[in-house]
Amino acid sequence: KGILDSGKVQGASVLVQKNWRNGQTTEGLNVTVFWKGKPQDVEESAAQIADIVLRTDSQSAQRDYITIIFHDGFSIGFAKYSSNKPVSHSPADWRHEIERRMGPKG
Repeated sequence: KGILDSGKVQGASVLVQKNWRNGQTTEGLNVTVFWKGKPQDVEESAAQIADIVLRTDSQSAQRDYITIIFHDGFSIGFAKYSSNKPVSHSPADWRHEIERRMGPKG
């Protein structure tokens, strides 16, 4: 809800994903956003969304990764165009990115 309330997106979806590989399990958060217009800077916009996720979802910091996916697309008749631009980091790396781009929180 915080992502929608930001006014930056037309829509958003959140999915918890578990991966099992070579006996190890990772769990992450995939956040797909439908940005209003096109983000000027994908990394900056992703940091803004990750900041909202980390502030509003108490469990997000325990995940192995948080991926912000910018979905862009349209359809005209039978023709469709779609692209996804993912940006993925660990919660600690997101905090570093957020602080670097937006300054310390607190």
